Amino acid sequence: METSQPKSTPMNPKQILNHRPDEGPPDEEAKARFATAIGSLIYLMVGTRPDIAFTLGTLSRFISQPQSHHQVALQRLLRYVKATQYHRITYRSGQLIRYTDADFGGSVVTNGAYSTSGYVFQLAGAPVSWSCKRQGEVATSTTHTEYIRQYNAILYLQWLRTFLAEMKLYRSPVTNIMADNQSAIALSRNPEFHKRTKHFNMKFHYQRAVLNTGEIGLQYVPTEEQAADGLTKPLGPTAFAKFRSLLGVNASETPRQRA
Repeated sequence: METSQPKSTPMNPKQILNHRPDEGPPDEEAKARFATAIGSLIYLMVGTRPDIAFTLGTLSRFISQPQSHHQVALQRLLRYVKATQYHRITYRSGQLIRYTDADFGGSVVTNGAYSTSGYVFQLAGAPVSWSCKRQGEVATSTTHTEYIRQYNAILYLQWLRTFLAEMKLYRSPVTNIMADNQSAIALSRNPEFHKRTKHFNMKFHYQRAVLNTGEIGLQYVPTEEQAADGLTKPLGPTAFAKFRSLLGVNASETPRQRA
């Protein structure tokens, strides 16, 4: 891939990666090569590159049976990494804040109709924790999808606030979760749509009790300012560049520029 053409995004926004039943299984060498590349990129993503989390998380579902279009998608991801090899997380200043988003039904892998949740915690103006994960149950609406990811966000935020306080690294009377679905936010504060939402798993209503304590809040943010947007779906070049900037992953000087 050293002589390949760089790409400005890690995934084609129109990409569909569903398993193709008419294509035969890959040989063992192809499977090993695919798995090795995914493993190496996971190390990179966990350490410093949340901008490739969605693409990598999606491709990792096919490690056991990667097909030709999965190989093509992996090569594009490697081209993006080549183009952004000098990008890094840069910390400045700022409060602890969490952005959370979800993609109803999935836009890249539609088999099974599972939605994708993504979040990023920022402290000092850059990410300190991030995740892109397929939800464990099938949501029946966009509001249901967003409600599930709000619940998961609150659970993790409670742990993180406690951890930072015990380590005396950070303490704040309230931490806001930035979300872009006003219906899910309203539902978490007031069960006004009970007839339409009584089928939701009751454990997700736990978030109402947490919000009533005042230590964690939900705040609306427009989609274009949602720093977790690219953790749930592929984006075009302009939208992805904005997402990466909101994350706090920016280009640094190359060795040639420093010289």
